[in-house]
Amino acid sequence: MTWEWSHTTEAYENVRNNIFNLDIETLKECVVEIWTYQQCVTNETSLCNLLGEDVPDYDFNKDDYYDIQIAERIRNSEKLDNLCLPELSEIVWEFASQQRECTNGGHYALISPYHTWVVSFDKEEVENE
Repeated sequence: MTWEWSHTTEAYENVRNNIFNLDIETLKECVVEIWTYQQCVTNETSLCNLLGEDVPDYDFNKDDYYDIQIAERIRNSEKLDNLCLPELSEIVWEFASQQRECTNGGHYALISPYHTWVVSFDKEEVENE
């Protein structure tokens, strides 16, 4: 069970900044989940239109909550590879801010549809490499 966001404006800014400070691999996996969710659950767009390329016919159940074949196709797509860090971050922020889900207690914002990835509502320190 999740809660809905009910925090200060500063907390929302922290979530956005924390998303924009995630590494590119984490952001790509979040986007894979978001696009898979949109395909499987909301059927928001066809996979062919989403990826902008020919997609072989898969024998999958569109009612599945998560389809591994779709996720793998997205994960290996040229479209995903061509997105830069700010674009990935914006996709994740847009999804998270629309879903507005957080963990029980309200400490972490859920930023992916399958609740795999979270960021804090607190300002997180970024380590310099």
